[in-house]
Amino acid sequence: MLFGNSRVSNSLRLCISAAMLIAAFMQAGFANPPMSTKKGAPYDPDFLFLKKAPDLPYLPQYSGNIHYRSIVSWPHKPGGPAYSITFCAKEDPVSILDFYKTAFRQYKWVLVGTSRLSVSAERPKEAFAVVTIMHQADKDYTCSVHIAYKVQGLQ
Repeated sequence: MLFGNSRVSNSLRLCISAAMLIAAFMQAGFANPPMSTKKGAPYDPDFLFLKKAPDLPYLPQYSGNIHYRSIVSWPHKPGGPAYSITFCAKEDPVSILDFYKTAFRQYKWVLVGTSRLSVSAERPKEAFAVVTIMHQADKDYTCSVHIAYKVQGLQ
């Protein structure tokens, strides 16, 4: 079980997941986190909320029973656009992570790192992605999934 009892406390698991997510954002080229002014206007003019998930090159969308929480785009990042996608899912966290590991292999990604909670992969000079599974507090879903995706090599 992914979030079962173990010697590692939930707080430590959360800290490790957060650190991996921050490192992934930094490596993927996310310079400015989402921020907004008091009136709700974006702080960074390059930052956009999207209403539906974009088609990410070489990475299929998960087709399970999901609900999108946030979809953010930085369309003008050097090298190509960057995306931050968070959704909650009803499926088993392990099967969701396996879906992305299989998709990365099928689409010829190079796995850069894996753990019980995340997988990161790269298509050299094309894209970099990190998929992280997080605990879901909502009783209707088993977990949240965060995807950090950065297109590389565009001018």
